[in-house]
Amino acid sequence: MAEAAHRRADTGATSVYLQRAESSLRALQSNYTILDWLSTQWPLFKVLHRLQFALLPDDLVGGQEAPWLEPDLVPSEPDTGRPVRFTFNRGFTRPDPLYIDAAADIVLTDMLRTLPAVFGIQAARPGERWNINLVYTSSDYGDLVPGSDLWRLSARSQRLLFVPEVQEVLGEKDQQCRLFYDTLASWHVDSRLELEVGGMPRCFDMPAGAAELQEFGATLGPTSQVAFVRKPEGAWGGRGIEIRFGIDYMLEKSGRSNDPAQTSTSCNFIPLTDAQCLGLHEASEEASASPQACRKACCDMGRKVCEAWNWREPEGCWVGIPRHCTASNPLYLGGWRGGHRPRGTDVDADASRPGAHQRAVVQQYILDPVLYQLEDVQPPIRIKTDIRIYGTVVSMDPFRFYISEYGYFRTGFLEKNYSATTDADFNDPLVHITHHIPKIEAGSYQCPTAESWNHPKGAEHDAGSGGSLHKWFRIAKEQNGLDPKTVWKNIKTALSIFLLGARAKLSCQSNPVPHACGSVAFQFFADFVVDSKGRAWLMEMHPTLASKSHGLGDPEGGWVEVLTRSTRQGSTGTLAMVFAGWADAPYRQWVEQLLRRQLMWQPRWQLELRQLRRQMKEQRERMPGWGGEAATIDGLLAKVLVEEHLACRLSVVQVLPAQWRHVSTLVAAKSGASTSEDPFEGSLRHFYRLLEAARRIVRRAAANGTAPGDLRPKHCKPADFNAGTIWDQPWERTSRRFKIP
Repeated sequence: MAEAAHRRADTGATSVYLQRAESSLRALQSNYTILDWLSTQWPLFKVLHRLQFALLPDDLVGGQEAPWLEPDLVPSEPDTGRPVRFTFNRGFTRPDPLYIDAAADIVLTDMLRTLPAVFGIQAARPGERWNINLVYTSSDYGDLVPGSDLWRLSARSQRLLFVPEVQEVLGEKDQQCRLFYDTLASWHVDSRLELEVGGMPRCFDMPAGAAELQEFGATLGPTSQVAFVRKPEGAWGGRGIEIRFGIDYMLEKSGRSNDPAQTSTSCNFIPLTDAQCLGLHEASEEASASPQACRKACCDMGRKVCEAWNWREPEGCWVGIPRHCTASNPLYLGGWRGGHRPRGTDVDADASRPGAHQRAVVQQYILDPVLYQLEDVQPPIRIKTDIRIYGTVVSMDPFRFYISEYGYFRTGFLEKNYSATTDADFNDPLVHITHHIPKIEAGSYQCPTAESWNHPKGAEHDAGSGGSLHKWFRIAKEQNGLDPKTVWKNIKTALSIFLLGARAKLSCQSNPVPHACGSVAFQFFADFVVDSKGRAWLMEMHPTLASKSHGLGDPEGGWVEVLTRSTRQGSTGTLAMVFAGWADAPYRQWVEQLLRRQLMWQPRWQLELRQLRRQMKEQRERMPGWGGEAATIDGLLAKVLVEEHLACRLSVVQVLPAQWRHVSTLVAAKSGASTSEDPFEGSLRHFYRLLEAARRIVRRAAANGTAPGDLRPKHCKPADFNAGTIWDQPWERTSRRFKIP
């Protein structure tokens, strides 16, 4: 009720409802952590979140009445100068109108607090024009159904943080692996990519990929020491992970016979207990007699009609193709039984083999990761690390993306040295699994010393189960002998090649869903393992809104200060790049006028200009009224240069276009291939060259003095997105495994 009152600008009612909510919560004597359980029926967490982080009233946001806002970071519509407005999941519906997404509500609450306070961006009221549409769900993105007019956007002043088909292309690890290696197969690839840079380890969707895994195994020499990690479908937090040398164990676990004649066609399901699949339809009365009858009914229907079944007394039998199957929840879904077929194959696995019914992803395991020797621990212990990188693809057309200088690293088990020489070394999975949750559950998680503790030796001076990306680079250099600049370049290169492959399927020219060019973007966080040679291996990318708002159950969502600081700085900075091109209007206007005078008439750039004008004309003709990011080429170049100008304020770096010439030495079109098979197909290459020329002109002009009216401080100090946060999480200190002085 308070939220509804706030949205209709009734500040009096908002205050009254918040006071009543606070009184109710104090009467309950509740706390922040247990409210996540209650939110499945009552979103009480949301009320408490608002009490901790009250929304700024409308009369204190924007203009001269908001002295805390930094003017260079406040965007405005480029054509009208009006304040930018945002919305959340606008234009999407859920098939289940009663579905409560607690995590999405927490993230929305965070955005309602953060965007006005830091960037002066208010939420758009119902019926009001919006400029930024943030899209997020904690469940399967297939559960968000886009409306028919969602994609009809004006890219000059609107940006949707969701790319059509992105989940179909990048939604799961096996899809990402397939995309990466299919893309490399279509290009000419320099051998330096694998030998010096990295990429993505090979992975296989089992049991369907058993033959492909066998083919890959045949390419390995008899003395090759190659291990594989198996992750079952639905497993998270490191649960169910198995690692072995060679392919034999993985093939056996897949239940696929080497002899095709012995392949079984029996009907198998992955069992579901205390879980419910949404989107099924009611089966016959006979099928509802028992769970066995329900299972048989689904089996008889065939996998094209029935992928899952659910049964509970007295609801009976439900069958069909589900939108989403929940995790097990005995408290609210106790009694539901069922199953869903393994994905990835039209023929079921051999049911006689243990675990054969279960789909899994098998991925090559990096045996020599960067190791971290714990400070002040005797005898010395060296453990595995991996890192998390935050980024945003600001536009698919023309393609560009940025990543943050802030991220964090995770570790394996702190009480045992890392080793990966025999299968026996894989018997203790916590040594190899870096996910936080298993270590927290085992009571072996060590929170690093945080900044707010005011320790005389400073933050992160001691051992921890994780830490900032800045500390990880020190570990890589001082303990592993790696050059941080080379490692950082390899990370950017691996991401560039991976995302160029995604662009080939998702850009407005190739996407099966018509949409305005330059109107869509997506945020991501990516997990990397860096090996002993400094090569960066992308393990998985998560193409979703990366904010880990305080109140979520993640360690980086307020539980562990060091991780939370890094996550908030990285995710907020990269999110801001979505609208950074609309900020610092005086600088943008100066750049645009400068380019119009000094670049647009130069004869040497007329080929690039003609190509880009032709492309912009085709975009307008193909989708009248939708257009691109800017009306003119100089306007588009100015927008990108504003993004670059403000990147230092947001602690981000441009990856593409900045690295395009380096990347083009590693991947290129095959000899005789069409221009469409070029990683930097014609128009993109022309745009990148033109941007380089524009950048040189602006730098020369700026060297003679600050651009007139530039709002960015002369000393480009990064904004602190953690300012004002109260760090008071007792669990951090009480859970410390090692009592280090």
